[in-house]
Order: sequence, then structure tokens, then C-alpha cells
Amino acid sequence: MKKNLSKAVSLFVVLFMMTLLPAGCGPSQSGGVATTSAVAAGAGSGTAEYNFIVSHSGTENSINQYLAQRASDLMAEKSGGRVKMTIYPNSQLGKTRESIEGMIAGNIDFVPYVSAGYVEFVKACALFDMPNVAPTLEIMRKALDGKITELMKPEFEKSGLKFFGFSDGGFRQLTSNRAVRSMADFKGLKVRVMENKNHIKYWTSLGANPTPMDYSEVFIGLQQGTIDGQENPLDCPVDMKFYEVQDYLVYTNHMIFSLIMPMNLNKFNSLPPDIQKIVEESVTQANQDTRDWADGKLKEYEKILTDGGLEVIELPDEVLAQMKDAAQSTYDSVREQVGDELVNTLLSEVDNASK
Repeated sequence: MKKNLSKAVSLFVVLFMMTLLPAGCGPSQSGGVATTSAVAAGAGSGTAEYNFIVSHSGTENSINQYLAQRASDLMAEKSGGRVKMTIYPNSQLGKTRESIEGMIAGNIDFVPYVSAGYVEFVKACALFDMPNVAPTLEIMRKALDGKITELMKPEFEKSGLKFFGFSDGGFRQLTSNRAVRSMADFKGLKVRVMENKNHIKYWTSLGANPTPMDYSEVFIGLQQGTIDGQENPLDCPVDMKFYEVQDYLVYTNHMIFSLIMPMNLNKFNSLPPDIQKIVEESVTQANQDTRDWADGKLKEYEKILTDGGLEVIELPDEVLAQMKDAAQSTYDSVREQVGDELVNTLLSEVDNASK
């Protein structure tokens, strides 16, 4: 019942926005929302000729919001105010799955979200569920920005989406109410994970007890002891104040938080060439700017967490190597899902970037 109500509310919001449009400015033939001055007024401008709808589940302080806002600012700057975005954070247009479905249907233009959340819609995104692939962010970023980006573009197009490359919020880390210093400490640890079979398989291989749970329920789960910990980039435990109900920050560096912001493909293709260029350049630059912003925030986030009472645990290289060995079963599973070409290309790009 709640799910149906959420969908109904999301549909009402989209339909309501469309009623604000002047004649001739309703949905384009592609199915995208061709918003103009009436909706643009909601973004602080009544002059934008193109105003794209962005939906995400993060707060106004999240990395999702920063990526979307940076892209919006760049589009406005490059177009002289002709192109803008109206951004709806906090799942105002529906939870992430509903927003992605809305983007594929053409009712929403962009959904900035972690690649793991796209696996159900673009199965090739399972590639980025391979844990412990690269030892540093610099190496992983170099690996993603080359051949992998080009190989992913047609994969997204199969689902009706335009792919612009990767951003990220650093590595995913573990926060826990139990100290984790060795492989033995993972045993039985109840870790909240996304509803993603590869993440579940990985944490199971470490000996933990992965527990899928909606992000909005994590704080209560930690507070009540339903789960012992959660894994996310550092902005998440800061933004959601998990430090109030957690004791340890464990630097597992187990997986990059690969953030992507694709667009409805038909909507993109329906745009004039000059606007297409502005959109593509803006999102691509916003991806890089968001990485830089996230890098600058990591120490700040760590201080907030330690000031909040968390003890930092740096896992030794020996334990990180053992985690990678345990992850091989997840690699095999990902190969079955995406094929050898993507997996071999990523591993090869990581190897090249490491030299």
C-alpha cells in the first residue's frame, strides 16, 4: 500500500508540474518533460528555454545534490541562462527506483545515483560491484575514465539512457558498533547493504551477515541493533548522523562509490546540437568537479565522525589482501552477469593505471 501511495504521489507531482506549462510545452515526442518558463520559475529563473527535471534520494547536503547543482550551474553559465535544472532532492518525486523508472519513461530527465543502484536497469553496471579492485582512488579513476566509459555508453543506450561518465565520492567504508581489525572480526557482523546481489555475495564471502535495508531505515536499524554497521562513502554517515549510533570507522576501501548521472536518451537526442553539446560538456565537467569537491571533504568528514565519538581503524595491507582474495567469488559472479570483455578490460585498465 505504501509503495502504491508513493508512486501515486510521484505521478501527481509530475502531472502537476506539467499543468504549469504553457500550451506547446508539454511532453516532447520523446516522452521527456520539455519544461520552460513556468517550471523554470521554480529554479529561480523565468527565462530558461530548457529546464531539466532532476530527482534524487539524497539531502540538500549530499554528493548527489552537489553533482546535480554543479551541472546546473555549468549549463546556465555555458548557455547564458538558456539551460537550467530544477532539482528535487529527498525523494520528492519518488524513491530511487521509481525515479529511474520515471527517467526511462521520460518523465524525469536526470537521476544522480550510485552505479550499484542502476544494475537492475543497466546490467553492465554490475561491473562496478567488483570489490577491492584497485588500491587507490587515483588508480581506479584512471581505469574508469578510459575504455570503460566508452564501453558503457552503448550499454546505457540499450535502456534508453545517455551516459556521460563517472564521478565518485571516494571509497565506500564501514562504520560499525563492533571493532573490525581482522578477517575474523567480520564473522556474523550484521551489515546494512543495498538490495544488490553482488554486494550481498561479497559481504557473505567475508563472513558477515549482509542485511538489505532501505537507506531511510538505516539510522533506526543501527540505533535499535537490528544491524551492527553500514557501508557507504564518508558523506553518508556524516549527512545522516550515523556517528550518533556507531562506535568505529573502519577504512575498508572495499569499493569505489561510483556516482553517475545519465539522462533520458530520447530527450537528449531531441535537443538541438548546441544544447546537446552544452549538456554533455556540463555533466562531464561536473563529474570531475564533484570528485575534487569530495576529495576536499574527506578529512572534514573524518573529523566530524571522530568528534562524534568514532574510533578510526586502519586495516593493514595483509587484511585488505585477504579481503580481495575472498572477493574472487564475487568477480566470478560479475563475469557471469556482464561478460568477460568488460571484466577483463577493467582489470587491464587498473593494471595499466598502476604502472
